[in-house]
Amino acid sequence: MHRRTDKSITLFVPDLLGLTDAFKHLPESDIPELKNLQRFLSRAEKKSVDIHDWHGGLASLFQLEKLPAAALSYRQHAGAIEADHFYLCADPVYIQPDMNSAVLLAHEELDLSLEDTGELAASVNAHFVDESWSLEVLRTHRWLIKLTRSPLLTTTPLARIKGQPIGDNLAQGNDSPYWQRILNEIQMLLFAHPLNQQREAEGKLPVNSLWLWGEGELANKHSDWQTILGRGELLDALMHYEDCAGKEMSINDELLIEDSGCSLLASDEFITPVQARDIDAWLRALKQFENNWLDPLMKSLAAGKLDAIDLLVGNSMQFSLNRKMLKRWWRRTKPIDHIL
Repeated sequence: MHRRTDKSITLFVPDLLGLTDAFKHLPESDIPELKNLQRFLSRAEKKSVDIHDWHGGLASLFQLEKLPAAALSYRQHAGAIEADHFYLCADPVYIQPDMNSAVLLAHEELDLSLEDTGELAASVNAHFVDESWSLEVLRTHRWLIKLTRSPLLTTTPLARIKGQPIGDNLAQGNDSPYWQRILNEIQMLLFAHPLNQQREAEGKLPVNSLWLWGEGELANKHSDWQTILGRGELLDALMHYEDCAGKEMSINDELLIEDSGCSLLASDEFITPVQARDIDAWLRALKQFENNWLDPLMKSLAAGKLDAIDLLVGNSMQFSLNRKMLKRWWRRTKPIDHIL
């Protein structure tokens, strides 16, 4: 992706506009005032880009062929990547089978304790003690498989499949038959595990499978972001990997613009409401984005503190606005659902 050399901000907010079709069915009183967003979209230049979702977008923005989520997670956890080791996310999930397919229903919602995760992971490691890999728990919902060679797999990020039929999204590639057999054994092991039986007796969802994803190795090259701001899974890990100025912040936090050159501001906070079609949560997030992020950005652009803003909203859409475009008074401000 083209990098600016001026004072610019790239805003990466997948699903920001994900439920705009709801505007057509809502009473006008329920739609928040979004003057900044309407003005931005009405005056900006729109173009198509090869950025569709959070994980693919982060890979592109950091000049990576794919986002090596497992290696990034391990590096952030341990401080370094171990020589001659490779990593694959193997996150605990609940998959619900039905007549025609299976749906991945829960991940972090399983609300596992560290004691629970340690017990389950220990059982998996004991069962596969003769294999050339081991399972390691980084956090209650982030488990990794540590391997001695790079897995020949192409996988689907967990966030992309959550709440969706699994279909053809299982791991593909030369090593997929081996890992499918391993997963089948893990599922049988988990089904019979006393901890899962106890969880079900208490009305909780069991951990009945692991989701493999996040393959890839960390590249030696780095991007040229001078500042990285925002919130979202793996953004903090990328910030540490890039070793540049940065700060974790939410759309609920007011953005303070500093003279920091080429900056990335990113958030994954719209993805869950859009996946769940939770219109109320999406509208609340829109209002926070409008007031806390876009308002100071538009003021900084008008005052000359910024030269340009590129807004990436996923689904191949980019809106670019500079100070000259901002003065396009003849471009009438339109309702958001009429712009797209």
